[in-house]
Amino acid sequence: MLAKLFDAAGGVCAYCDCDTYLVTREAEPDALRRFGIPDGLPGAIRALRYREASREHVVRSADGGKDDIGNLTLACTFCNTARGEATPEHHRAAMLLLIAAELHPNHQAEASAMLDRRFRPALRSIRSAPLVHLAGAA
Repeated sequence: MLAKLFDAAGGVCAYCDCDTYLVTREAEPDALRRFGIPDGLPGAIRALRYREASREHVVRSADGGKDDIGNLTLACTFCNTARGEATPEHHRAAMLLLIAAELHPNHQAEASAMLDRRFRPALRSIRSAPLVHLAGAA
């Protein structure tokens, strides 16, 4: 099912619009090159994992969402794991704010492998802040 979602979305994350990759279709060294992540750089594999394609429930499973194609979308692993209880609309807005603040790891040129410590505090505050407050901060 992930391959169908990937093809339908053109490999693009529904929340941050980054290109993702399928581990079943692309070898790790090829994906590192495609995303401009220097192989051997500390954190390079972690940065690549954030771009891995994953299926995301539009209506969360915890909220009764079904595990079928009508309730699934494609997301990069970073956006998928960062969503928490946010609605898809609020989560997309939060991810776009992270991108604008240059804190989303999949939207960093060469620094994506080194951002781990920088984005975690911002992500925690986004998860706990109401969207209205975030919109005023931009």
